[in-house]
Amino acid sequence: KNPDIRGVQICNMAEKGTEVILGVNNDPQFGPCVLVGLGGIFVEIFKDTSMALAPISKKEADNMIRKLKSFRLLGGYRGAPKSDIDALSDAIVRISEMSAERARELKELDINPIFVYEKGICAVDALYIKQQ
Repeated sequence: KNPDIRGVQICNMAEKGTEVILGVNNDPQFGPCVLVGLGGIFVEIFKDTSMALAPISKKEADNMIRKLKSFRLLGGYRGAPKSDIDALSDAIVRISEMSAERARELKELDINPIFVYEKGICAVDALYIKQQ
């Protein structure tokens, strides 16, 4: 008998970075809406997010990041190293393309947090919910 697997958990210790959230909510009227903001618990506290309809171009992804009030944290605030904004905007573009391609099956996607480093990013926790 095949096991009934409803999810997968993969654990690897990731170095701490600047926490960012990247998510998608597939609105019945507008389609996939992509969200980016300061992640972890900060998205709940500060509600500093930016949204756009998928698919998103690289320029639009960069603009979404730069609209954030917390953008200064990514830019190397008070001598901290600058975060790899290019890698983050690439991830936004790829997630938006994937969500547009899978619009019939995708209900929600939540990647929180993504650690953004001086070089590169690492998705630490993700949840993909299919349409019923």
